[in-house]
Amino acid sequence: MSYDLTVYCAGSPAIDQVQLLVGNTRGLHADPSVSKDDGVVALRGVKRGYSFTVDGPFSVEAEDVPEEVTAVLPEATTMFQVLVEGTQESEIPHGVRFARKLAKACHGVVLDEQTSEVWPQPRTVKAPARTEPKPERRDVWISWLILDEDLPTDFLQGYLRIAREVLPEAVPVRFGKYEPLQFRFDSSGEEGFIDEFYNDDSNGWDIYYKNPPPVTYGKIAAPQLSAGNPFTRITLVVDGHALADSTLRSALRRFFLAVATELGAVYASAEVERYQDTRRVPIFNMRPPQWVGFQPYPLWWVWAGPRLAPDIGHFLGPGAEEHNGGLFRAFSDEPLDRDALTDVLGPENLPWIPAEYSATYTDGQMAPLAVASVIPEILRNREPLDLPPGIYNPPRKT
Repeated sequence: MSYDLTVYCAGSPAIDQVQLLVGNTRGLHADPSVSKDDGVVALRGVKRGYSFTVDGPFSVEAEDVPEEVTAVLPEATTMFQVLVEGTQESEIPHGVRFARKLAKACHGVVLDEQTSEVWPQPRTVKAPARTEPKPERRDVWISWLILDEDLPTDFLQGYLRIAREVLPEAVPVRFGKYEPLQFRFDSSGEEGFIDEFYNDDSNGWDIYYKNPPPVTYGKIAAPQLSAGNPFTRITLVVDGHALADSTLRSALRRFFLAVATELGAVYASAEVERYQDTRRVPIFNMRPPQWVGFQPYPLWWVWAGPRLAPDIGHFLGPGAEEHNGGLFRAFSDEPLDRDALTDVLGPENLPWIPAEYSATYTDGQMAPLAVASVIPEILRNREPLDLPPGIYNPPRKT
């Protein structure tokens, strides 16, 4: 059990001040055995049992502060996390009370991560100005899968080079292992980005990043070879509304194909996310990581690399284009979600791939009831390596 609260502050209080505030709170004590570098662990009562932990301070950029916090505290520059972990629910009120006390001391606010409620609310609320309603979100999720054995040793340099040359918006602005993202690309540069990816002190060999619009988010996840998963996966999310611009759409297509061909992707896809159910069917089940099957509905773009094209290329239809030995199929010009693509393609062209190549799902369920009965050999998990549990072993940078 975990209950998370985030305290946003207008100033920059130090962890020493938090420790002092814990000690000055009736019934609470700061655990003296825990280094301040690891936060403050609050003990409660005569027996001094664990109550909650305070982590921080973390610097935050304005663009990382949630809108509900900005509406109350536009000058937020620092955040703390108050975590009630692995204890009885009776400790939650003590964590909440302290979070509010900390917010009051630093002239800040508390965001309850479970309910998205902010404390305190402003005493007066201005009537909202008349504005045009925002269009429904329309994210395009792009994913490239690269087999560990095909992955160039300099693939990160290659990815960044392709981005700079073809789609500058795909170059990260901020990056790190966790939120809030700790590094800025303009100061850390390519070397800092690569070093952080290979930093395995936390969260394995994965890295997250934010980009300038219309690209909103990116992630590079390394293969978990100890679990038999041989794929490096690159993910990029793009604002689909911006892709009404044919010039941008053309640049994104060139970027998609350049990454797929130059980095040797075995499979890649672009999918428009639907927001009536806010869920996409994953092609991976990550516990343990394994390929579960192709998406059972039509996608905007599909790429089958040279090693996969012999297995599924004939399913892509006459509209598929050959690129460096692989096959690319755009099922529409502008990005369309699965419902719109179903209407465009018609029942005679669906499903885009035979049902036995896809996993079986039920409504409202993310994990499949059953994985695909037919999985191309190249996509099957390899035998797990003889490594300790949880150890990642991607190719090392050179």
